[in-house]
Amino acid sequence: MAIVTGRGKCSIEDHFDISYELEHQIKDTSKEHYLTEIRDVIEKCTFTYTRQVKMKGLGHAILTGKSLIGNEPFAVILADDLCDSGNLSVLSQMVKVYKNMAVV
Repeated sequence: MAIVTGRGKCSIEDHFDISYELEHQIKDTSKEHYLTEIRDVIEKCTFTYTRQVKMKGLGHAILTGKSLIGNEPFAVILADDLCDSGNLSVLSQMVKVYKNMAVV
């Protein structure tokens, strides 16, 4: 995951890190099953971060992330986006459409 952050957004990096304190608090509770899911995401992903030094909008943020992505296909997911699509996630549907278009 390539994440573009800005000034004052260090908590985003912390969010995708192991929180030993939180894990200790929920261990042996009804929420302990979340630990497995969270650890699975953390172990399967590589997180890279870059900072958008000047806030010039979403397009500029995407260009700032180019050094992390290169010329690979990518999706932009904003923290305040919520898309409910039933069984198949919106991003999965978008990937499917992209792959179908790439074949043509």
